[in-house]
Parts: sequence; C-alpha cells; structure tokens
Amino acid sequence: MPRRILFVSVLCLLAALVTPASAALNPTGGPKCAAAKPPAGAKHARDDGVIRVANLNVLHGLTDEPPDYPASRTLNIRTSMAAAQIAKAGIDIIGLEEVSVVEGPKLDPKHPLEVAPALAARAARATGTTWYLCWFLANPHFPVEPDVQSGGGGPISETEAQLVSQFTGAPYSKFKEGLAVLSRFPIVDAEGLHLPGRIPAEAALCPLGPDGTTDPAQIIAGLPDVPSCVETVGFETRAALWARMKTPAGLIDLTTTHLAHSITVGSDASRLQQAAVALAFSDARSQIAGAPAHRFFTCDCNSQPEDSVIGYIESQGWVNTLPGGCASDGVCTGGPDKIVTRTPRRVMDERIDYVFARAGTCTKKPGLIVNTPLAPGARIDGLINPTNGYLWPSDHIGVAATLC
Repeated sequence: MPRRILFVSVLCLLAALVTPASAALNPTGGPKCAAAKPPAGAKHARDDGVIRVANLNVLHGLTDEPPDYPASRTLNIRTSMAAAQIAKAGIDIIGLEEVSVVEGPKLDPKHPLEVAPALAARAARATGTTWYLCWFLANPHFPVEPDVQSGGGGPISETEAQLVSQFTGAPYSKFKEGLAVLSRFPIVDAEGLHLPGRIPAEAALCPLGPDGTTDPAQIIAGLPDVPSCVETVGFETRAALWARMKTPAGLIDLTTTHLAHSITVGSDASRLQQAAVALAFSDARSQIAGAPAHRFFTCDCNSQPEDSVIGYIESQGWVNTLPGGCASDGVCTGGPDKIVTRTPRRVMDERIDYVFARAGTCTKKPGLIVNTPLAPGARIDGLINPTNGYLWPSDHIGVAATLC
C-alpha cells in the first residue's frame, strides 16, 4: 500500500508539473484576477466604439540606480503616469510585462504593493469605467514547482521572493514580478504557463564573459558581470499569460509574454525556444476555449524586427501591426536603463516591443503610447516627481493598434 500511495503521488506531481496553471478565474493555482470599479462620481470617458489593443513593459521597481534609473522609489508615481497615459490613448486591452508584486513594512502607504490592481484602479478612475485584470508570476519561480498559489508559484517560490530583496538590496521584504492583462471588458477566462529556461549552451557561454564575448580584454574587464550572467541562466524564469475578453466585437484572446534578454551569443536561440512554446500555448488555449472573433499576441520580445524570433512569429500566422525598426524607421520602444533625463527628450535605440494580430484580423492606426515624461516638481494623483529631472513612466514605450 505505501508503494502504491507513493506511485500515485508521483503521478499526481508529474501531472501538476506538465499542466499549465489554469485560472478558470479560480482563486488558487493560476492567474490572479480581479476588477477595479471607478469611484462614485467619476466622469465616464467617451466611448468611440473602437477597440484599441496595446502592449507595455511597465518596468519593475526592484532596485534604484540613481540618478538615471530610480526604478523602486518612483514605482508609485510611474504607475499613476502609466495609467493616465493608457487612459488618454483610449486603450481598451493591454498586455503588460515586469508587473511587480511586493511586500515591505517601511514602504510609503501609497506605494502599490500590487502594480496590476493599482494600474486598473487608476485607469478606472481616469476613464470612469470598470477595468478587469489578471496577473501571473514570472519571477522568481522555482523550476517545476506546481502553481498552488493565487497568481502562480508555491512555497519555494515564495522563499525565493524573500531572498531576491536580500541579495539585491531592494527596499522590500518580498519581491515578485510577472505578466498582466488589463481590459475595459470582462475577462472571462485566463491561464498562465511557465516557459522553458535558457538553452544549456548559454550556461557554457556565460563564463566567457558578458554577452558571450571571447575577447580576453573584454573578458577581464567584464569579470564582475560573469557571476550575474551565470545567475541569470540558473534562476531567471519566463512565462506567458493568456486571457479571453468578452467585447462588443466578440470574444478577443490576448497572450502576452516577456522573452529572455541578451546575455550571451546563444540568447537568440533561447528566445526562439520560448517564443515557440508561448505561441503553441496561445493556439492551444484558443482552440480549447473555442475560436474567438479576434486574437492578439503581445510581447517584450527582446528582439529586433530582423531577428529570427520575429520572423518565426510572423511565419506562424501573426502580423506585426506596427512594422519598422528603430534605426531604419524610427520605431523605437526600448533603450538604455534611463528613466530620468535633463530634458523632455531621451534616446531610444531598440525596437523590441510588439502587438501581433492573428492573420485575418484587421487593424489600423498603429502607434506608440505611454511616452510622456513628468517635469521636475510636477504632480499627478497628488504625487510629486521625486527626481531632479524629467521622469518617464518606463524604460520602454508602449505599442498600440486599433481593431478595424
């Protein structure tokens, strides 16, 4: 009997490990979903009858690197900035990356402990309409740990979340970040999936130096960064989040993900592997739930338009709603780790953020959103810019497209 119990237990564990974290809007074991209603008396924003879909990496608040990258101490005001600019752009559905969840006894009482609900609440206030949200854990997630907690992860991942702050010096007792989908329309289903880690070759390439360089001088100069590279390979985790919205245009499915960033020459292969799994997950979820009217795939893909990852996504029947590269077409969505500038301008040198529509879905009027800084001393939602320069909502720029 003990052997039989052990055997069944192992089978149950294996089943949990290979099964995506299903929400079914369930309180445990999958994406954490909620709704934010507008306050009484909020003015209802004009509804023009069109649906705008977007993507934005909101920039987590893990650490501060003054003076250009104070990500933690500006998280509260940047959340208000992002929500206001999402509302102003008329966005209806948006995929988000680097969405923080933190705990910290010494934090400002107004500090958003959960960025997704804070964004939804502030967007609801700005638009006078209810906003719905789902959030799913990306980091830290202990490999193969079943998702038993609301939002994903389990007790081991929770312990890792506490260690993150200790090792980084972050002003939190616990730090997590993940993906979110926000929508002005009800989210009727959602599901999350943890993506594969980096390919094994990246672990071998890391000791060669940052970005996989083999130049001895660069290796010596970059030795302090090598442990960081190895830690990233071993502990960084990525995820995908699928959500289904009930809209006036019919059911809309959106999958969002954040692919691995470059640390070695093998990073593109890691991203390609993750993109393939995320797309297969998106296809499977939409097929299981029944064909929707429209489908979107959004990402911080950490890839340029000419890279193999973007080519692969397009080859799988997805259309880039905003074509063009940074250097060639001025479509820039990412850049240096700088969110405070001396002037209301900054240099962005990458195109790595996208809104893809499933082939056959008509979109128009693509563009960039959430790209307006707050002047020194200026206020929003009663919060004052705490820096001595122009503060930007994120180190990314959002991308949006309008459903025909």
